[in-house]
Parts: sequence; structure tokens; C-alpha cells
Amino acid sequence: MNNLQLTKIGVDDFAVALGNKFPDTFRELMINAIDPLKDELRSIEEINSLLNSKSYPEFKYRNLPSICKEFLEWASGATFASDQAILMPLLTLCGAVLRKSVQIKNPTNWIYPNVWTLIVGKSGSGKSTGVDYALKFLRPLDKKLFDEHKPQLEKYEAELEQFEKNKKKKKNKEDLKAPIYPPCRALSLPMVSSLERYVEIFACDTPSGLINTSEEMAVWLVNLNKVDNLKEFITGTYAGQIPPNLVSYKNARHLRVDQPITSILGPSTLDWIFNNFTKNDYYSGFFQRLNYVINNTSKEPKARPKFLEFEQASKFSSKLEELYNFGLQDVTEPIRFEFNEESWEYFEEIFNDLQQRKKQIQDDIIISCLDRYYNELLFKYCLILHCMSKDFYRQRFIELDTLKAALDIVKYLEESMMFTLSELENKHTVSMMKKIIDKLRKTEEFSIKSNILADDLQGYARHKDSFNTAIEELLKLKIIERKNVKNKSNNQVVNPSI
Repeated sequence: MNNLQLTKIGVDDFAVALGNKFPDTFRELMINAIDPLKDELRSIEEINSLLNSKSYPEFKYRNLPSICKEFLEWASGATFASDQAILMPLLTLCGAVLRKSVQIKNPTNWIYPNVWTLIVGKSGSGKSTGVDYALKFLRPLDKKLFDEHKPQLEKYEAELEQFEKNKKKKKNKEDLKAPIYPPCRALSLPMVSSLERYVEIFACDTPSGLINTSEEMAVWLVNLNKVDNLKEFITGTYAGQIPPNLVSYKNARHLRVDQPITSILGPSTLDWIFNNFTKNDYYSGFFQRLNYVINNTSKEPKARPKFLEFEQASKFSSKLEELYNFGLQDVTEPIRFEFNEESWEYFEEIFNDLQQRKKQIQDDIIISCLDRYYNELLFKYCLILHCMSKDFYRQRFIELDTLKAALDIVKYLEESMMFTLSELENKHTVSMMKKIIDKLRKTEEFSIKSNILADDLQGYARHKDSFNTAIEELLKLKIIERKNVKNKSNNQVVNPSI
């Protein structure tokens, strides 16, 4: 009995440890409990400090293409943003500009190199900087297409106006031919809360694009939940699988959406996500597809940082333009790549290790994320890194060094995902515990019955979605009880102070 750490176990563990002695021992604890909140339950400040003692995921990389290393060297001296907050937007952009021109074979399918990246950090930490660097290279490429499209659009609108006039005059309207809308194939997609707008863009302009911002991404994420079917539609664009019922509305029945794909890139803060989304959102299919990049950095801000001349990054700029133009090609079938035999053998080792790790994990959502990371995301990054090499389209097999480089990235993203979900869970726990403790300390309704309340409160605050369900569970386990209720075993009224 003396060896039991009562403040470290839950009621069920306590019962198992004591066996037949549990009822009498637990009854004694309930009778003698005076005020466990005073001695056993940590203060909110202590809990907050404990739950937020951070161990940031470490970003390691090897075998990166030289062009990526040179980009990091070029950009890192001008910002105190972390290397991963600079590199990951770059790779996201390179996958996006390839559009639907290339695919890679994973264990079950052929997939595109589009990825969804969310740079997570505190306000003022430089999380937007890497995103902005990447987008500065994209904007002139998109602007060229916008400029080419403007006179085409003006001509189309004039022809359409004339067509409408002729249609009113002519009796035999079947002889009239409506003008054809000229597509604008710019990569950047608007961050709008309109399903109709996205359908029109994918049907008329481009079957693929990059939803991007260097401002707060969570504003757009919040709006996804406000429009019927919008989040489901965007989720479907991750793999190019849009259910037909999502685009069958009155203004778009004549439009054909042919397996559009999206990439996503933007920054956010954990506080913004926590304050605007529920726990169910964190574990939704949409959020599972987001790659969280934690912008933790040990770099100190400089009074006079290096001024970036984007013309100096001509090597990367030329490569991006090459990939951009490659993605614009009209091809009936994408160019397909796959692992060479050595890479497949190495992946089998990765896969077998993953199966063993999954056996030790109880959370189905985490298992689902790991499957997506190693059976899908790993292959996407292999394809992106491979396409950074010279004449990539001539070599259709992915070599082992490329796989190892992609594996470093995915391992980091796995740790970042765990860290992010843990941080959001901790924020939820602290918020819920504040409500529970405040209620128990101030109310005249409940009495505290057990000095193992501290850990149980943390457990129920972590896993229950509301104060009421947490209280109900604590009542069922008789860790608390309503005041002035007699103890059935000895008719003693227990009413300890709170």
C-alpha cells in the first residue's frame, strides 16, 4: 500500500492494484478526503507550465538537391525564420507548379506531387517569411499568364455580347456558335468561400492550382466550415477525386470538373487554430492532409539583415520556371516515375518498421496519419526532389539517395504533427481543467471524494468534449458526489470543504 503512487494513477488502475482490498481502501479514502484540491491538484499556472514544456521537433536533412541547399544559404541570412520554414514552402511550390504533368507510383496507386503545407509559429516569429519568399518567385510567372489572358478575355466578352444580340434577332438560333471562353492557366487560386467560384476556375481555367497566402491561413480554414460542401470539395482535390454531387448546383450544371488537384501553402498560429476549431476538426480528413511545419528557431533577429536580391537566385528561379512551363504542357497522360529496385527494398524496411510502430499506438487517427505520411507523402516528396534534378524527365526511376532525403522530411513532419496535436490537446486540457476546477471550487453542489482527483481531472479534461460530460464521469466513479448525500456503507454524511 505504501508503494502505491495514488496521485499518479486513475481509479481503474487503483482498483486493479488493490484487488479485493479496493472497496474498503477506497471507502476509507473517500471518508478521510478533506480537500484534495489544496494539496494534490496543481495550480492552473503549474499545469500550464507542465503541459507547455516544449520539445520541438528537430529538422534534419541530407542528400538534398544542391539547388535546395543553395536556396537555403541564399535565404537564411536574411531572416531569423527556421530553415524548415524556408525550405518547406519552396518544396510545396515546386510540387504545385508541376500540376498534373507527373505522377509517382506508391504501393497502391499513381499520385501527383501536390502537398498541403501549414507553417505554424508565434506571431512575429518569421513564419510568413518563407512563404513569401516562395510566392515572390511564383508571382512573375503567374503575372505573365494573367497579362496574356487579359486581351483574350476582352475579345471573348465582346464576342459574347455580340452573340447575345444576334441570338435575339435570329430565328434559327442553331446556326449561331457561342464564343469559347479562353482559359487562364495561372497557378494561384483565390482564397474565397465560394464553391461555385472554385468549380468555375477548375472547369474553365485550370484543373490544378495553389491556394496560397502569406497572411493568416486559418481565416480561410474557418470559412471552409461555413459553406455547404466546400470543405468536402477542397478535401477531394487533394487526390483529384471529387464526388459528382458536390458540383451539381444550378449555376454550374453545365461545367465539367475533371479531377482537379490543389496544393495549399500558408502560415498560422496554434492559438488561432485552437480558438477557431473544435477537437473534431483536428482529427478530420481535411486536417489530416495538412503538413504542420513548426517554425521554432534559435536565430536572433538582426538590426541589418542581409538584403535579398531575387535576381541573385537565378539558378532556382530558372529551375522553377522550367518546372512551371513543364506543368503547363498539354499532355494526355502524365509522365510516370517509380522507385528503382534498391529504393523499393529500402521502402520495405520502412514499411515493416511502420507496422511494428502502429501496434504500439492506440489512437486510430494517429495511425491514419502515419499511413498517409509513409504510403503517400513520402512518395510525393520523392517525386518533388527528383524533379529538382537536371533533365529529371529522362530518368524515370527514383534513386535511394532521393528516398533518404524525402524520408528525413517525412520523419520531421511526423514529429511536427505529433507536436502540433499534442499542443492543441494540451490547450484543450488546460481550458477544460480551468472550467472544472473553477466549478468545483465555487459551487455548493459537489463534494470532492478522492485524493486521486488530480490525475483523473487531467484525464477527463483531456478526453471529454464538455464540462458536463467530465462531471458526469467523475460522479459515476464517485470521485466527486453531490453534497448532503449519505455514504450508503456507514450512513455518514460527507461534506468536505472545497
